[in-house]
Amino acid sequence: MYIGETVDLYKRFNTGYGNISPKNCYQGGQPTNCKINNLILNKYLNNEITSVYFVHTSDYKRIEKSVLSKVKPYYNGR
Repeated sequence: MYIGETVDLYKRFNTGYGNISPKNCYQGGQPTNCKINNLILNKYLNNEITSVYFVHTSDYKRIEKSVLSKVKPYYNGR
C-alpha cells in the first residue's frame, strides 16, 4: 500500500511513522505519516495483520522508482 525510501530507517520510523502525532494531519504536517499511521491504526482496530518489508540496498532511489512503477501502491502520491 505504501513504498518509501530512506537513508536512516531508525530516524525515519521513530520521527515519522512510529511517532503518532496529530500535528502531521494539519497544514504544514507530514500527510504521509498521517495516512500511514491511520492505516495501521485501522488495521489494528479491525484485528487485521499489518506487514512491513525492508530491503537493504545502496541503490535505494532506483529500487524505489522501479517498484513504484510496477506496483503503484495506493498510499503513494494520494
